[in-house]
Amino acid sequence: MSRKQVVLLYLFWILLFPTIIIGFRVVVDWSVGNLDPIMSYIPVWLGIATGGILAGLFVHSIKKAN
Repeated sequence: MSRKQVVLLYLFWILLFPTIIIGFRVVVDWSVGNLDPIMSYIPVWLGIATGGILAGLFVHSIKKAN
């Protein structure tokens, strides 16, 4: 696995994955009429990003082992 692929993998799990999840959550909250201020989603985004760091490391170690 090249360095560029590792960086893209980490960027996906750290930035894109949490953003996609929060986007879905905003759409669902908006559709049920319970849209909170956007600042209330930041802690959730940060928590998912932390999980994304761990998931990125896990996926990288699996790909590296194969």
